[in-house]
Amino acid sequence: ALDHTQGPACSLACPAATVYRNYFARTPKGNEGQRKDDQINNLDGLEELVDNKTNGFWGTKNGYTNSTATKLATFNELCEAGKWEREDLLAALKIGLHLDVEVIRTHEDQNSVQRVNQAFCSGISISYSNAGPSDWETVARIVLDATYEATLLATALNAASGKGSNIALLTFIGGGVFGNDMSWICDSIGRACAIAAHYDLDVRIAHYRNI
Repeated sequence: ALDHTQGPACSLACPAATVYRNYFARTPKGNEGQRKDDQINNLDGLEELVDNKTNGFWGTKNGYTNSTATKLATFNELCEAGKWEREDLLAALKIGLHLDVEVIRTHEDQNSVQRVNQAFCSGISISYSNAGPSDWETVARIVLDATYEATLLATALNAASGKGSNIALLTFIGGGVFGNDMSWICDSIGRACAIAAHYDLDVRIAHYRNI
């Protein structure tokens, strides 16, 4: 209730699904529900690809990323030198998809049932780290590009199944308190829309507070 950001707002719109994810979703170690030492990390594929365990480019804990300008400079230099293919970096990132979840009913309408698919994504938590936006830009853009592309392609699959909508409601991931530059976010949305242009999608912006 004290967190007035878009993530909790989206989660509370489908409370039953939120309870399931918090307490019953399978973790990497096979537990039901996340623990202090057993958490879902959608960056783990990317971290494995760049051997982050050895290189220590950044750390991820409780969904937050942290690093220093020096560590990120090394990663940025390796990216510029072509150490990894960018498409491989994008493909290594994950998003969370929760399918066919029920939206809470309003007080005025207790009869209709609305079900949606929710994509759970996050930008790099730049404002909470020991490095600045320019240090994080390469990593942040990788995360944003992969996230929006995956979300629109998931929408296309949903529409193609004949059981769901072709509407994608996008938020400004990583904007606001996380400190991702709005130009990065808009670039990533534009890139994803171009990739998904041949699908019949209705893409909308539904930001929690303002646009």
